[in-house]
Amino acid sequence: MRRESEKRERGGEREREREEKRREERGRTELFLGGLLSAFALSKDPFYLERATSLGELLVVGFEKTPSGFPESVLNLKTKASHNHAWNGLCLLSEVGSSQIEYAYLSHHTKDPSFYKKSRQVYTSLDRLPKQLPG
Repeated sequence: MRRESEKRERGGEREREREEKRREERGRTELFLGGLLSAFALSKDPFYLERATSLGELLVVGFEKTPSGFPESVLNLKTKASHNHAWNGLCLLSEVGSSQIEYAYLSHHTKDPSFYKKSRQVYTSLDRLPKQLPG
């Protein structure tokens, strides 16, 4: 009985570790997108643009599920399920900022405006925010 309890406990620890790795996926994957686009910019090798396009198509799902247009930070590339970080419930500013540049660049070189349009929804949400701070 005790052994089985220990096995379940270790299994729970492993599952928590896997979940932590999944949380980090989008941030790391977003870096891959930027890296592929940089490699394309430097080499003009279409291989990198093709890979960036495939990855961009997977990552754009994070934009599609939010009314604000801010991308959800945690994205399961296999199931396309997404959500924000549990620790703050929000996306990260770095993800929002870098995605604007990456998706604009991707749209420009693929001649597919959908990447640009989805990432630009963030600006519509930002424009709706109050502009004046009291004081």
